[in-house]
Amino acid sequence: MKPVSRQTDSQLEYNINDCNNAIVANPENPKARQYMDERDACYNEQIKRRHKRTERSILKRTLPDPLAFPRSIRHRLCGRSTIDRKNNRFAMWQLAHASGRLAQPSQAV
Repeated sequence: MKPVSRQTDSQLEYNINDCNNAIVANPENPKARQYMDERDACYNEQIKRRHKRTERSILKRTLPDPLAFPRSIRHRLCGRSTIDRKNNRFAMWQLAHASGRLAQPSQAV
């Protein structure tokens, strides 16, 4: 079986259901504890992925366009002209946050 982190969402869902069915069918099975651990690992991986997706969607909505900043500011923030995309986006986010240009997510009432 693949490690939990490499399984697709549908495989995780299938494993959770399969482990639940195995536990319900024979709770006295010596492997019941292993099934519970596997089920919990799959469930925790689903939660972790859900949080990552939420985080990405929030960042996508709140990050300003990095090209909207003048080139001199981008280079000063990054410290060099060739920098990987992740660090560049984080630097842009820091600048927007510090300057107050970062849009606050609206809260539902």
